Amino acid sequence: AGKAGYIARRIGVDKSINNRIVINANYIATRPKVEKFGTHGLFSNKTDLNLNEVLEELRELKCNVWLPMLSLTREDATRFGYDNARAWQTLIQSKQADIAKIYKIPLDDLRWYAAFHNESHHPHVHVIIYSLKRNDGFLTKKGVNNLRSAIATSIFKPDLYLIYEKKDEYGNVLERWTSE
Repeated sequence: AGKAGYIARRIGVDKSINNRIVINANYIATRPKVEKFGTHGLFSNKTDLNLNEVLEELRELKCNVWLPMLSLTREDATRFGYDNARAWQTLIQSKQADIAKIYKIPLDDLRWYAAFHNESHHPHVHVIIYSLKRNDGFLTKKGVNNLRSAIATSIFKPDLYLIYEKKDEYGNVLERWTSE
């Protein structure tokens, strides 16, 4: 545990889960290399987020909260256009129904915030996901894989088309060989 353990457990430290979520949200919204929308880097399906209001909302939560991070290599982020916050915002917005299903949250109750960090070797986005209803939301190991698949399929779609084209081409060659 060392110094980190001491810092986390010392007298006077707020050890509540909500406080850690608020600290995390503030950090991802304001840390160096975050792409900012005005004074902070948080984005969502809403526009003009007020960071203090978001932090207060998170402080008052009484539900499960998930904090996935989605990361790409610099080469892939550049090649597919995911080297900026707007691209990630558009992607996550387009996947809201999938995310709600994967996390077992009714779509109308899904809440998410994210922040894009433009790191040189691995641009990535931190996401905060939860339900507006106290007991909604559940994530399985299969759900984690489904989330990865939903995001990766969208990002790598151009490469998948090329793979499917090659597969069809090879299938046609094999069909000709077997019919001769």
